[in-house]
Order: sequence, then C-alpha cells, then structure tokens
Amino acid sequence: AYNKLILTKDNDIYNYVDDMGLLNYLPNVADIINLFGLRNVYSLPADSEVRKFLNRRNAYQIPDLNKRVFSNVTDDKIFIMNVDDLSGKLLSYSSRDINKKSYIIQIYSDILKFWAPQIPEILQENVDFLDNISSYFNILNLDFSEPINIAEGQFDAMFLNNYMALQGVSKIDFVIKHMKLNHINAFMDRDGAGYKTTFRLLDGYG
Repeated sequence: AYNKLILTKDNDIYNYVDDMGLLNYLPNVADIINLFGLRNVYSLPADSEVRKFLNRRNAYQIPDLNKRVFSNVTDDKIFIMNVDDLSGKLLSYSSRDINKKSYIIQIYSDILKFWAPQIPEILQENVDFLDNISSYFNILNLDFSEPINIAEGQFDAMFLNNYMALQGVSKIDFVIKHMKLNHINAFMDRDGAGYKTTFRLLDGYG
C-alpha cells in the first residue's frame, strides 16, 4: 500500500503513481473518448438535451469542463472523466443518464476488463491500489502543498480550486484520516446526511 495512504504535502500521490510506472497501465483518455464516440460539450448545438442539462447546472462556468465532461452521441448521457491533466491518462470515469439521478462509476478494474489487451500485465496489488484511489475524482491533479477543497459531487467539486470529489459522504472520514495536510475544506451536500456530517466535522475539526 502507498504509505498506508497517508498523504502529505511532500508525499504527492501523482508522483508515487508516476515513480511506480503505474501511468503505463492507465489508458489514454482520448482513446476511451474515441472508443465510446463521445462529443465535446462545447460543440453541442443549442437544442441539445445534454447542453440544456449542463446549462441548468451552470456547468459552462467551469473552466476545465471540456477536459472532464463529455456527451454521448444519442444526447441523453454524460460521461465524467477522472483524468490526469499532465499525462492525459484515465483513472476512472462515471456516466449518468440525464433523465436519472444516479451515476454509474467505473473504477480502474472496470476499465481494465475491456482495456486489458491494450496494456501490459499488471500485478493485482497495483490493481487494488488504483481501484482504491480511482473512486476519488481528480485526485491525480491535486496540489498537496495548497489547501484542498473537497465536495461530495463531481459537478460541485469542479466549481472549486484544487478540488476533489468524494462521490459519497461516507468517504470523508477516510480522506481526513489519511491526508495529513494543513488545510482541507469540506463541502457536503444540503441533505440530511450532508448536514449531519458537516456538524460532526465542525465539532471535531472546526
């Protein structure tokens, strides 16, 4: 395990993935986009249902929207890519039918099932590690020397600087425990679980 996943400002997770050669085991995001025939959200016509969906969420105000979010060709689903900006490698992705509320998250081993012939054979311990971090959206782009902003949802997180999404409130304790950093800002959803977690964190951390 990566130092038991204790992350500090001098213990950057991207550097670990790079030093261990694990980037070689990640597919290029461009290849996945081509494989699924995904479309750039900036090129969608005004009457596009996906464009309307994104407009309702003010998503076009997100500076790096086109690096993360794509539309399918049938204009009824979005794909959100957990991509490393420096290498263009994909760690995981999620998809959502715009007429439904739930996201389907594909962690690293899910991608490996259909992408395995394209990459070298990988040790199971490395698959387990990549699975572990792949559920944390944007984790490879974090600057651990700066304050980290964490939200539950991916869209919420993308409005923040130096951001990460938990993709579920239950993961916040793991992150706080394993990231020994100077400053983490956590923004929970405005629902029952979010309020409960926020007040508990305020009581324990401030």
